[in-house]
Amino acid sequence: MKLILTLLVLFLGYLLYPVKDIIKLRESYVLARRGDFFIQSKRPQKWVSLKNIPKEARDAIVLSEDWNYYRHSGVDWGQLYQAIKENVTGQRLRGASTITQQVIKNLFFDLEKTYFRKAHEIVLALIADKVLSKEKVLEIYFNIIHLGKNIYGIGSGAYFYFEKKVFQLGAKEGAFLAMLLPSPLKNNESFKQKKLTPYGERTVDSILRKLKLDKRISEDHYKYLLKKKIKFRGQDTI
Repeated sequence: MKLILTLLVLFLGYLLYPVKDIIKLRESYVLARRGDFFIQSKRPQKWVSLKNIPKEARDAIVLSEDWNYYRHSGVDWGQLYQAIKENVTGQRLRGASTITQQVIKNLFFDLEKTYFRKAHEIVLALIADKVLSKEKVLEIYFNIIHLGKNIYGIGSGAYFYFEKKVFQLGAKEGAFLAMLLPSPLKNNESFKQKKLTPYGERTVDSILRKLKLDKRISEDHYKYLLKKKIKFRGQDTI
């Protein structure tokens, strides 16, 4: 039965959207500018390869946004079911979108929120997980991620917030960038104050705890990171 449902979903995906546009992403790059995303064959000047993003910084964002990223098939059915249950019972609203779904939504849909668009997004995320590698989806994600006003991509975020190259990012800076999501304009008060606010402190510490729980960092490194201060761009001038 599960196989039949999967095949049906994939077939519907072929009917709903030309799969060739998703397959094209294998050898393409995405340029992000002011909320618009352009798929192109030429590598953008600021394109960041996944291998150049330090693993701890990368893991902090992935675990914060999509804990089961490497274990699901593009859609986290457990989280999706929980989100639907919470929405129906009047609890907090959340989309439960995986990183794959976020990439699909940003590249192929507008901001319209409808059940049909969500279903379409889910189908295409399942297809994307079949035709693209996890690493390719992540590389696209890290290059289009929205981290502030006209700030797209982890490379731009690293420079804007910390005046660093992306390869210089550590786990705590990755956790800070993860804390900004999904509303960087709303959640960047810590940067404005050049120190973590109580909300920022709690959220960053929670993300670091996830790194420890998933065994991405050791207990000793976790304790070290809790004490480590983040140095923001422009902090020395205050």
